[in-house]
Amino acid sequence: MKNNFILLRKLGKLVKNYVFGFYKNIYRTRYDKNVLISYITSPLRKKGLKIHSNFLELEVIVEVFKNLQFNIDVADYTFEGRIDYSKYDLIFGFGFPFGNAFYNKNAKKAKKICYMTGSMELFNQMKRIKYFRERHNKVLFPRRNYYWPFFQESIAMSDAIIVTGNKWTESTIKPYNSQVFRVRLPVFLPDKEVVRKDILKKEFEKAKKNFLWFGSSGALHKGLDLCLDVFSRKEDLFLHICGPINQEVDFFEFYRKELTELKNIKYYGFVNIDSALFKNIVMTCAFVIFPSCSEGVGGSVLTCASHGLIPIVTKESGVDIDSSYGFLLQDYKVEYISQVIDTLVNFPEERLRDMSLNAIEFTHKNHNKDVYKQDLLKVLKSLRVG
Repeated sequence: MKNNFILLRKLGKLVKNYVFGFYKNIYRTRYDKNVLISYITSPLRKKGLKIHSNFLELEVIVEVFKNLQFNIDVADYTFEGRIDYSKYDLIFGFGFPFGNAFYNKNAKKAKKICYMTGSMELFNQMKRIKYFRERHNKVLFPRRNYYWPFFQESIAMSDAIIVTGNKWTESTIKPYNSQVFRVRLPVFLPDKEVVRKDILKKEFEKAKKNFLWFGSSGALHKGLDLCLDVFSRKEDLFLHICGPINQEVDFFEFYRKELTELKNIKYYGFVNIDSALFKNIVMTCAFVIFPSCSEGVGGSVLTCASHGLIPIVTKESGVDIDSSYGFLLQDYKVEYISQVIDTLVNFPEERLRDMSLNAIEFTHKNHNKDVYKQDLLKVLKSLRVG
């Protein structure tokens, strides 16, 4: 049985690599230039899904390179098959196909632009592990692996780096490569006028006692442990949690009581942003709280803000925060976060409504598909690409 399971896993990897790992000339064009995009390939076969902002990113990236008249090949960042690098004028992205280009003599002529979706604060997660151990005398396994293939080469040897995030994110990379450019991440946005009408009807006196943590894998990395430690002591305030936390067995078991028994903490699992459940959670809550230790940019925060939730985040979340629509945490310690929450729940209803409306305006103005496209085009043209 065990051998069969191992065989199936190996077969699955082969299928991913050689069936879904590499797509050649996706638009069947005959331009004079060729680009290899080393990123993700799943959006090419799962069109229309709103699973993650990277689906929207790839959609725009291929559109931009097509507009710049490149024939486009797309390889999954995990792809380890053979690639003929001699044909490419440009290699864009990260991972195995991108990193292997530094060692392939046939790729020398190609310009290499690293697309960086994280920060270089590699040891922040270690600080969070240490802080958790100080509080609970226990160690949890880290879930975010920074050392993706060819990490050092991609940062130090690329001709340029394009990063999603804020000035803090950019500042973590610049010591290792002077050619760093920022673009504003796109997220799947709801109808702005519909959301505004909902916010005008929202009862903020009730909503301000409700907070949402909305994230993917890496609960400790993204500060969910801090939120659980805070809200487990505040019976009159409510924490709503959306994300695949049940897949992190050690974390889920440690916080089983908080996640399954406490009346003021509600765990939903993965929640689709187009679902009625998500819209109900958004109308229930006033805030999205996300004390992450390191992000390229917290797309989940931007998604929630576009629905009118007021962000409470660390600078390491990668999200630009202004006091007119959010609150920037100056520390990640439990006592400090608890004090901040006590302050925010005392804000008057009208102030919170204004912040909520401003959060909608900020995200719709700065994190839409067209803005991302224009940012990306501007950077590529400044690098004389296209």
